Amino acid sequence: MDKFERELFSEELKPRLWRRCFALTTDEETAKDLMQDTYLKAMENKEKFDGKHIDRWVLTICRNKFLDNQRKKKEYLLGDDIREIATSGDENLESVKRDLLYCMEKL
Repeated sequence: MDKFERELFSEELKPRLWRRCFALTTDEETAKDLMQDTYLKAMENKEKFDGKHIDRWVLTICRNKFLDNQRKKKEYLLGDDIREIATSGDENLESVKRDLLYCMEKL
C-alpha cells in the first residue's frame, strides 16, 4: 500500500467521509453506495491528486458523485409524452389538459 492509499483509507478520513455521505443521502444504504463510489473514483483518479489535502479532495469527489447520481435520477418528460398523459384519463380533466398543453406550447 502506497502513501496515497494509506491516506485515502486512513482512520481519520473514513469517519469524515461517512458523515458526508450520510448527510448528503440521509439513507444508510445509499450512503454506503456513495462511499464506495467515492473510493473507486478516488482510486481511478489517483494520478490527478496533487499530494495536498486528501480530505478536501475526497470530500469534493463525494459531493460530485452525489450530484451526478441526482442528475441521473431525474426523469424528463418530452412534449409528446406530456400530450399523451394530458389526453388520457378522466374526461372531467379537460380544462387541466388544456392548461397543461398551453403551458407546454409556451415553453
